[in-house]
Amino acid sequence: MDSEKKIKKLTAKEQEFCLQYSICRNATQAAKLAGYSERTANEIGCQNLAKLSIKTEIERLNGNFDEVAASMGVTKANILKIQLDFINNDLPDAFENWVTRKELNTLTREQRRCILEIESKVEYRFPTDKEKDEGKKGKIKIEFVKVRWIDKQKAVESVVKMMGYNAAEKKDFTSGGKEITQLPPIIIQTGNLKSDNQ
Repeated sequence: MDSEKKIKKLTAKEQEFCLQYSICRNATQAAKLAGYSERTANEIGCQNLAKLSIKTEIERLNGNFDEVAASMGVTKANILKIQLDFINNDLPDAFENWVTRKELNTLTREQRRCILEIESKVEYRFPTDKEKDEGKKGKIKIEFVKVRWIDKQKAVESVVKMMGYNAAEKKDFTSGGKEITQLPPIIIQTGNLKSDNQ
């Protein structure tokens, strides 16, 4: 009998569990994401981690990050496309000031992908005469938002670096960033020279 245990083939759920575990490092969460029952995810997650075939697959995935990233749709081509979308998108300046949530909903999908951060605040006001005629009473709640866009310059720098267009970066470790006005002396050290007469 062979001393090594035969590793069995993984089911689709087990394969998905391995992938999810290699990303989140949580057996219960990985089991839920792989499609196991929420009620039994904790138990199944622990059982799965005890299986040799699953341990082996998780180790393989951990050693091959590119495969894991590709399975999630993260490739150089996708990253490049997203960065180029950021660069080429016309982003309205108006949203860097306070606008209503309703106005925010007018952004295109591509513009929404360029949002780095949204700040919001709520204000109350009394209804206008027109709104009173329409039957609105009491204070009206209005949500305002302010958008911070992704930095286009950083996106450009990322693309330049990804494409290999950037020149090698030079760093000066000798002058502390100060301008070098005089070259330091070069010291040549020779060993003890002995003459034949000594």
